[in-house]
Amino acid sequence: MKILMGLLVGLLPLFAGAWDNALKPAGEGVELELVRDGKACFSIDDNAVLKQGLKIATGVEFSSGEMPRIQLKSGGESTDDYSIAFEDGNLILSGNIANAVAALLEEDLGVRFYSPKTGMEFPAGKRITSAKIVPRNGLTPFRQRYPYFARTTDPTWAQFNRVRPGKFCGNWGTHSFQWLMPNEPWFRTHPEFFALHNGKRIPGGNLSGKGQLCMTNPEMIRQLTANALEKLSKDPNCEYLAVSQNDFSIWCSCPACTKLFQAEGSQAGPLLYAVNRVADEIHKTYPKVKIITEGYIETRKVPKTIRPSENVLFRMCLSDRIGRTQYVPTEQTEEGKYLVQWAKNVDELFVWDYCVDFADYLPPCPDFPVLDANIDFYRKNKVTGILNLGNFSTSNTAQQQMRAWVLAKKMWNPDWKMTDLVKDFNYGHFGAGAGPFMQQYSELLDTEWRNWYGKRTSERFVWSKDFLPQASDIFKQALAAADNDEYRGRVEREFIAVEYLRLLTVGGEKEDVDLWAEQCKRYDIVKINESGLTVTQILPRLYNKKREAALMKVAPRNTLYLLPATRAFIEHGAVMKDDPAATLGMAASSAGDSSKWGIHFHLDDFPEIDLRKNYRVMLLVRADMKSGQGEAMKTTWWNHLSDKRPGKSRNINASELSSTEYRWIDCGTIKPEDPGVYLLFSSLANGAIDRLYVQAVALTRP
Repeated sequence: MKILMGLLVGLLPLFAGAWDNALKPAGEGVELELVRDGKACFSIDDNAVLKQGLKIATGVEFSSGEMPRIQLKSGGESTDDYSIAFEDGNLILSGNIANAVAALLEEDLGVRFYSPKTGMEFPAGKRITSAKIVPRNGLTPFRQRYPYFARTTDPTWAQFNRVRPGKFCGNWGTHSFQWLMPNEPWFRTHPEFFALHNGKRIPGGNLSGKGQLCMTNPEMIRQLTANALEKLSKDPNCEYLAVSQNDFSIWCSCPACTKLFQAEGSQAGPLLYAVNRVADEIHKTYPKVKIITEGYIETRKVPKTIRPSENVLFRMCLSDRIGRTQYVPTEQTEEGKYLVQWAKNVDELFVWDYCVDFADYLPPCPDFPVLDANIDFYRKNKVTGILNLGNFSTSNTAQQQMRAWVLAKKMWNPDWKMTDLVKDFNYGHFGAGAGPFMQQYSELLDTEWRNWYGKRTSERFVWSKDFLPQASDIFKQALAAADNDEYRGRVEREFIAVEYLRLLTVGGEKEDVDLWAEQCKRYDIVKINESGLTVTQILPRLYNKKREAALMKVAPRNTLYLLPATRAFIEHGAVMKDDPAATLGMAASSAGDSSKWGIHFHLDDFPEIDLRKNYRVMLLVRADMKSGQGEAMKTTWWNHLSDKRPGKSRNINASELSSTEYRWIDCGTIKPEDPGVYLLFSSLANGAIDRLYVQAVALTRP
């Protein structure tokens, strides 16, 4: 009986139906004969996209002539609105011509441009001779629509799919203080323009140790305005100028900035104090340019009295969704509450959303239900622009092309059902044979999310024990059912994510790892995370999955959670380095002559961590010795949300370290309380060690 049921389940996708046009326009259509006796019934105005799309749908070449026309009447490309209408026997496309052409081809005729690599396709298969054309006016509630993935920067794909990033001055879209007020020459000549921190002015820039500007300094504001006007003079036709804070940087604590911050209850107060003054001056010369500034970490909270100027667009950056709340609808998060408050105080908002885990690009992402809910939530709260940042540095990972295409469609028309869009992509992109199985895989991902979400005990997503065997079985059936090698390759590319998750969590034989690595190379998958960890570097961990289990065997007593160095964030010259002495065969490593915080562990990356509890933190570390004398390395805590040190720093003596073996070092206790806490490591650059190696961090009971 079980065997019979298994066979029936396997056959279900074969009876699931053919591809259906999820973009079909609503309304009464006019039946239009396009081709008769193998010849076009219409001439067309010169438009390469329209010509190519018509040929793909009908198999016939359309050209200019005296017969009834598909006529293009441009109304300018500055807005997104378009019209499709009939007039005197002609089909008239007017307004934004690019959008009108795309709407006709994909909505009425069923042409698709799923991927820049594959180009235009016709999923219905059989060429058409006629189609029902629905006269209509097209418009969208979002004037910025940008699913930001590695493949979506292709201009032809972006235009056809009505992606609209917006024209930013100098192509600088965020964290622009460092661009508008660079350290050279301004920090050298006017350090008072920059943030005061612990009694000293600090240079601007991104990430740890760098600062924002001194927002209340009137001379700084005048110079910032002059610099912004100079940038605009070189790019006068832009739509937006970013005047926005640096990334993870320290806010000014001078008396004036501190007083304003305390009065407004948010760093958005000092930020808008300066940005509004810059914007007011820019408006006099460039009245059409919108100034973009951002609610990011410390500036998410609405200030008590200060509001953006009329030409300032406030963009909420939902940074908690980088991995941590990726699987929780924004409406139900703290950032969602901030967004609702902003919506009550401004006429419109932009959103910078995320659908990526920068610590690991490759695993499957079961977050389509969340993405769907978020776009509806944003529309209800005055959002008119959405940038959704995915994996922008590596293509071909975890349904990347589907995610980009589906988001592009949903951003254009939020009323289109995301489940229908996913099905459209699966049946169209993977073909009639494999498509039903790929749809089954998408539904499995949705089921995984719903089951987890209904029973979750934290915001960290956890896969069920049944997912991997079920997903692997579906992919094997999809590969067997694929219509040809092209479709089989598309399925194989998606299978890489499932195989990676299996090798990472369960392990496999060397042959399995080698095959996976070969497929990554075939599909040009190189980087695994934002820190630059590569497929080649992760192989020792996959080859030696049992070694990772062995780490737990040598972990300190009462270890609750253990995080290997492959989950670390590394910068400032630190690297992942092969090390035969390491149980994993590799470790995060920094040079002994560098005192920069190059190795970070984000405490929120530990699964199921309870931020309200105390933990003792243990570090598995070794060092190549130099003098071997005195203090060799330092550890500290840093909350990037508040720029505070929630735990005690510690300097570690060279005598506690070994050059030949890894040792567990006690880094003290921590009660995180906040998801922004990082544990940072660095050498002391005093000649004690030549190189530092960090293999893992463990959280234990105090």
